[in-house]
Amino acid sequence: MKPQLKKNTTLDKIVKKFYSRGFQFVDERIKGQLKIKKVRLYEDRTVHRGNFTFCSRQYEVDFIFEGELMAINPDNGNLEWLKSDVVNNPNVSKIKVNKVLRRKLENRVLDIMELFGVEEVKYYGMVKLKKVSWI
Repeated sequence: MKPQLKKNTTLDKIVKKFYSRGFQFVDERIKGQLKIKKVRLYEDRTVHRGNFTFCSRQYEVDFIFEGELMAINPDNGNLEWLKSDVVNNPNVSKIKVNKVLRRKLENRVLDIMELFGVEEVKYYGMVKLKKVSWI
């Protein structure tokens, strides 16, 4: 049985309220604003252990990143702050850029989800970063 999408109206209201503001941060490799666009909750009640049936949950998060990433410039080989227009360069892989963004922003997204009241983010695999947009 596949996990089913469950409606969470309180979480949707919180995400909608904080979407316009976003969350500012500065790091040694990444700086900008992070906006969570959509959060989906999936539940699966088919996890059996002995006589008990457990409910497994997973959250999927879509987010938008507005900012810069410190990386080696593909044109001249120097370490620089790069904006989203670097993805249009033919020497840069979009897949690799999205992987780097996911890795660098994962802890930030988990912290924001914890602020929203989702306690399950402490467990590995409970939150999946689904769609990344870099503006």
